[in-house]
This record gives sequence, C-alpha cells and structure tokens, in this order.
Amino acid sequence: LQQAHRALARLAGNGLGVRPDGQPLTASIGLSERLADVAEDYRQLLELADQRMYQAKSGGRNRLHGHAEYTMVQPVTAVLER
Repeated sequence: LQQAHRALARLAGNGLGVRPDGQPLTASIGLSERLADVAEDYRQLLELADQRMYQAKSGGRNRLHGHAEYTMVQPVTAVLER
C-alpha cells in the first residue's frame, strides 16, 4: 500500500502534461488496496477509490487520498517529500 501510494505520488509529482492553456495538468487520486481495505471484490475496491478521489478533490485538488494510514488528504508534493 505504501509503495503504491508513493508510486502514484511520484507519477503525479513528475507532471502529467499541460492543458491547452499551458497550465500544468493535475490529478486527484483515490487509492484502495484489497488487503488493507478488506475488500471482497473489485466493485468494493472501485467504490473506495472513487470515494477517496472525491475526498481528494474536496481537499484542494491535485491530491492523493488512500487508506487510513493516509487519512489526511495530502498535496502530491507533501507525499514526495517523505
């Protein structure tokens, strides 16, 4: 789970490209993991990831939100600094 969190943060932190207006493209990412979230099937995983993505968006966008270990919605740059 920690490795997935860091990999997604690194991906977003390295940049996802630019918008047509030249501004950086950002992402709000929700992360779920089968064992840590005790998910019974892929539907539960997707639902959790979707909920967490919306939590990331409401926390200020360009953020990554995951399992309880990462309950605080963090800017991508904060995760990279760990």
